[in-house]
Amino acid sequence: MKTWLVTCCLVLALVVSGCGNKGEGTPVSAEETEAPIDVLTASLIEGKEKITSKTEVAKRVVQGLISKDASLIESVVANDIDALDPQHYINTFSQLFENRDLKDFTFTEKMDGGQVLIQVISADGQINFIFGVSKIDDWYFFNGGVPTVK
Repeated sequence: MKTWLVTCCLVLALVVSGCGNKGEGTPVSAEETEAPIDVLTASLIEGKEKITSKTEVAKRVVQGLISKDASLIESVVANDIDALDPQHYINTFSQLFENRDLKDFTFTEKMDGGQVLIQVISADGQINFIFGVSKIDDWYFFNGGVPTVK
C-alpha cells in the first residue's frame, strides 16, 4: 500500500511540474500558434500591407479617388486575377471626388448577410458610395463598388 501511495505521489509531482522538461507548460504567444497561411491565401496577400480595419480600407479607396493615386487603391486590392484595375477605377469615378477632402466623408460599416459593406457619404449628401470589403485571413481588402451621385 505504501508503494502505491509513493508511486501516486511521484506521478502527481511529475504532472504538476510538467514532467521535468523545461519549456513544457509555458505560455505560447498568439503568433506562435497561428495556423500557417495556405498557398492561395499567400498569393492573394503577397506584398500587401496588412490592413486590419475595414474603415481604413474605405479611407484609402476614397483618398485614392480624391488624389487620383492608383497606388492607394492598389494597396487595398487583393492579388486576384479578377480584381479591379485601380487605374481604370480612378479614370471612371475620380471626377465625382474632385475638389473634395477625405474629412468631408463619413464611413459607416454595415452588414448584408455575411458581407461587410462600407457606406461612404459626403458631408453634402451628394455622394453615396457603398462597397464590399472581403476578409482574407486577418487582412481586409476592397471588393469593388460604384459611387452614386444625387
